Amino acid sequence: MISTIVKLNGIYDILCAGCISKYISIPLINKLHISVFNYSLSSKERSYLAYWVCLNGLVRLTNFRQWIIFSYIVEACVFIGALFLQRVYFWKAFFIIVTSGLLGYLLV
Repeated sequence: MISTIVKLNGIYDILCAGCISKYISIPLINKLHISVFNYSLSSKERSYLAYWVCLNGLVRLTNFRQWIIFSYIVEACVFIGALFLQRVYFWKAFFIIVTSGLLGYLLV
């Protein structure tokens, strides 16, 4: 069950990366990742975000459990840092931190 959720999350991340970089347009997820930030991202920041989200998606589609766990832990840590720097909206970042932490924990 958890592996199915992780695979679906990987596909979702790749689609979101395509939307962030404006290669594709899916109305429901076009601005989902961008809306977490409380400021306008520069084009360079959007590129880095798209790369990172795509990389997470690709890792989550593999069968390398340790890499997948690590990707969720890193995602949670990055958003904890962004929260302390006040670069993200609290509740959106909190949701990401909790879900990433929970998925990483459930995979251990």
